Amino acid sequence: WPKQHFYGQPVCEVAYNKDISRRSQQGMAVWGDMVLAFEHGGHCVVYDRSDGALRKMGEFDVESSSPDNHCNQANFGVEKLPSGHMPVIYLSVSKPGSPLDMRCHVENIYRKGGKWNSHLVQTIELDTIGWRARNLNTIFGAPSWLIDRERGNLWVFSAHRRTIPKYTPEFADNKLVAIRFRIPLLSEGKYVKLGADEIL
Repeated sequence: WPKQHFYGQPVCEVAYNKDISRRSQQGMAVWGDMVLAFEHGGHCVVYDRSDGALRKMGEFDVESSSPDNHCNQANFGVEKLPSGHMPVIYLSVSKPGSPLDMRCHVENIYRKGGKWNSHLVQTIELDTIGWRARNLNTIFGAPSWLIDRERGNLWVFSAHRRTIPKYTPEFADNKLVAIRFRIPLLSEGKYVKLGADEIL
């Protein structure tokens, strides 16, 4: 977190040291004075940062937790359910080779009786069938789902080929692909598929 300024630039110090005995740290999101630190598999540790240091407030498993849920990105949406402690959060599964790879899980996080919980309220799946026929850039998978709260957009980022030397020896030969959708409403149901027709 910024501690002081040096020639007009913030000087930062480490605020979060990962306990390496636990699962790998993945997506992280900040809401007010709370930090939600997600780990591979769907575990979340909640911290309070109100006094400038991180103090653990609790931890929980998201309802969509599984060995295939990488929780690679975490972004707050625009809708908030009455039971929610904050707006719903969008979690990128993003694990190449998993049958869940092209999915984003939307979770409602709430606190009841001092205990943190999460409820899966929507699953969004990316359907890439027909993209090539429509001259759209194809992706290998592992999409990062990111929310633009100000404009109401849902962005999906990936690459034409997987960005590791085995698949892309020369990174300059690859393409990064950014795809813009509208954010599906929660009222549209528990499962939403986004394909070529929905691309903005």
